[in-house]
Amino acid sequence: MLQAGRPVSDVQVKIFNRPPKIESALEPKRLRTDAEGRVRIDGLVSGEVLLNAVVMKPVPDQTSNVLPTRWESRWATVTFKLR
Repeated sequence: MLQAGRPVSDVQVKIFNRPPKIESALEPKRLRTDAEGRVRIDGLVSGEVLLNAVVMKPVPDQTSNVLPTRWESRWATVTFKLR
């Protein structure tokens, strides 16, 4: 995972894997990115795969807003099919 062109470490990545002809996904896997912003995903079965990662960081206090922002979130999701 990259943010502003730099690797982001210790971000949780959830992996949902749904085999063909199965209504719901297998139990999601949860991995964390390494120092290079990468995860190694083993054990996927053929079917649909969804990868999801969210980076949350607190926003400093803002005195000018009526409803101040507390958190900034950045989401990344990708889906693909394995044969």
